[in-house]
Amino acid sequence: TETIRYARQAKKVLDPITHEVVKTISGDEHFTTDEQEIKAFLGLMIWMGWKRLPQVRMYWDLNDDIGVPAIRRRWTRKRFETLCKYFHVSNNEEAHCGNTLCKDPGHDKLHKLRPFLDMLKESVLAQWCLRVKNAVDEVIASFKGQTRFKAYIPKKKYKWGIKIWKGCDSASGYMWAFKIYTGADGNNDDTKEDDAGVKRQIGEKVVLHFARIIKAHGPPNVPWVMYMDNYFTTVRVLIDLKKDLGIYATGTINHWTPWYPRVLLERQRSLKKEPRGSSAWVMDKENGVLVLSWNDISPNATKKKLVSFASTASGPGSDQSVDRWARRAKTGKPQEVAQPNVAADYGANMGGPDRNNRGCAMYKISRTTNKWWWAVFWHLIDAVIHNAWVLKYPDGAGNDRNKQQLRFRTDLAVQLTGDYSCRRTAGPGRPVSPGTLRRYDGMHHWHQRSPTADKNTPCKCRRACPKRTRFECSKCKVHLSLDHFRAYHTKSNHKETGT
Repeated sequence: TETIRYARQAKKVLDPITHEVVKTISGDEHFTTDEQEIKAFLGLMIWMGWKRLPQVRMYWDLNDDIGVPAIRRRWTRKRFETLCKYFHVSNNEEAHCGNTLCKDPGHDKLHKLRPFLDMLKESVLAQWCLRVKNAVDEVIASFKGQTRFKAYIPKKKYKWGIKIWKGCDSASGYMWAFKIYTGADGNNDDTKEDDAGVKRQIGEKVVLHFARIIKAHGPPNVPWVMYMDNYFTTVRVLIDLKKDLGIYATGTINHWTPWYPRVLLERQRSLKKEPRGSSAWVMDKENGVLVLSWNDISPNATKKKLVSFASTASGPGSDQSVDRWARRAKTGKPQEVAQPNVAADYGANMGGPDRNNRGCAMYKISRTTNKWWWAVFWHLIDAVIHNAWVLKYPDGAGNDRNKQQLRFRTDLAVQLTGDYSCRRTAGPGRPVSPGTLRRYDGMHHWHQRSPTADKNTPCKCRRACPKRTRFECSKCKVHLSLDHFRAYHTKSNHKETGT
């Protein structure tokens, strides 16, 4: 396996400034592992995800109120730390450059995960039948170490980390495709121009990438609909999706994006002063694109900001209402506000990536690390576990505790671990002598005077016993004082007597 190869390879230590090789550390030629141990290691990491402790070493604490005896019985801390040190999924010798900060265009920044990523992309698609409504969004795999493509998103819970774009089913949150951001100067997929030479934003390229996957792997003649937020949405990408791929789309849109209708910008100034629930829209009949602005501003809001949508899948009507609370009303009841159909459709189907990310965050495996690929690897493992849970329970858990993801993860950890144990099993031990069996049988042990002993004969109940006696056991033929006679023949006092 790659773990064994990495353990036996020589390690090069680079200077943090010049990135030159400072020294070379020889590999561990004696390290070995097998498939069963790697599966048990994955099961242990899943176990630690739902049973979290502040420090990893606390799992092996001898105090049962702090440590976990079930882990301590199967794993030694030294073996666990060794596997964490050498665990690998790719061959470093096949990489173009071993430095993650390399700017060479031929360097694959994801070479540490490339075999795993290729296998996972095929697997998630093979196990899932694409549905009509899908959503695209970005998530963060938490990481604060050193890497060139680390991102910062202030609105996320974990603000620093590796950015991952996910294509998920809108209803269940099943992740059927993903793409890792490696920086604006990263691989060829993140260039500013597409195959036709059109300059595009990165968000547009990501949407088109996922749309081509839907078109290639989904059944034909299906009215596909994609949902996205304002990072991805432009009027141009909606037109390209509909004309070139036959896919409809709906998303929120920023007013400074290209091709945003200028007429609607002028209308927004007066729309902010109208009652809550008012809307204004512009329709491009030639391309079938709707751009709508909705006044969902609270009366006591400090920032008067409208919500804008762009869609090729919904119309401008407002057939439903939504409840909104207003402090100034002081009625104790929510206020009904008219909601456009495009806003209702967007709100009902945009939550797929959030469901997947919530499933990853509830019992996440990853811990603080200085390896960027370690954070990405365990985040994707969490996403795959959520996928497996969706496949097993398509309708969700509901109120059934046996179907909840916690129970699913515990069963998965137990199944992966199996009967594995890295601790050495005890041997047969020393055979029990007949004298020892006779000593504890509890029959016919009488305290009698020894015919050969005098009053200075030492008591044989234990080593260096200060007692002196002339008595012995009639059956064991061992010199014993009266005080130690009963304790010597009692098994519970065996350690106390020292024999």
